[in-house]
Amino acid sequence: MGVRRDLYHPEEVREKIKTSQIINRLNLLIRGKITMTPHQVTAALGLLKKTMPDLTATTVSGRIETVKADELADSLLAHIATAGSAGAVEPTVRTPEPGEVH
Repeated sequence: MGVRRDLYHPEEVREKIKTSQIINRLNLLIRGKITMTPHQVTAALGLLKKTMPDLTATTVSGRIETVKADELADSLLAHIATAGSAGAVEPTVRTPEPGEVH
């Protein structure tokens, strides 16, 4: 049998092991196989919040504007073509005309 080259676990693996151990303990508690004090349960839940992603629902909002290519200025089309991006354009700052109400 060969010798192991890595005699340590990377930090990510260690965290996964710790998280799984906390989950296993809480599962045993729920099944009635072990007892834990309320402080231990609170500490375990607090640690889980630190190590596992929170799966709460998120809402993405925003506005998408589409413009036909023939409505764009030639200079803007040239910028898009040479910028090397997938059509992302820097927002333009519009200055109000004199006497225009905001």
